[in-house]
Amino acid sequence: METLRRLIQFLKDSRNEFKKVSWPTRQDVIDSTIGVVISVLVLVAMFAIFDEIVGRLMDLLLRK
Repeated sequence: METLRRLIQFLKDSRNEFKKVSWPTRQDVIDSTIGVVISVLVLVAMFAIFDEIVGRLMDLLLRK
């Protein structure tokens, strides 16, 4: 029975804490998502360029 009371209290406390949360607006979420997608694309491009450069250098080194 004590466990049930503790669970109910936990759920009540959680509900009260959720009321205090400052949730982002829809536009904030969209802006953040766009920022993350652009960052990922830039990093992918950088890694691809770096990989190509290192691959060509390794080809030059291994051919000699």
